[in-house]
Amino acid sequence: MKVTIEHIPETSEDEVIIRCHKMDESVQKLIKFLDSPAHKILGDQGDEMHILDPDNVFYVESVDSKVFIYCKEHVYESKKKL
Repeated sequence: MKVTIEHIPETSEDEVIIRCHKMDESVQKLIKFLDSPAHKILGDQGDEMHILDPDNVFYVESVDSKVFIYCKEHVYESKKKL
């Protein structure tokens, strides 16, 4: 697969063009991924579950088989493993 990235002016809209010989499962997965809403991360803080935007996460750390998500003002625990 060939990937080409073209930088465009800020005033232009981002565009993805897919050129393929046939619409197979891998192309369909790619389209589904591109069409899906922004990915979110679930983090627990005490008894509360929070939906976190990955852009607001500074870093993720795994300590003693627990995963912590560090944001600007809060630290959350994740049920997911790294």
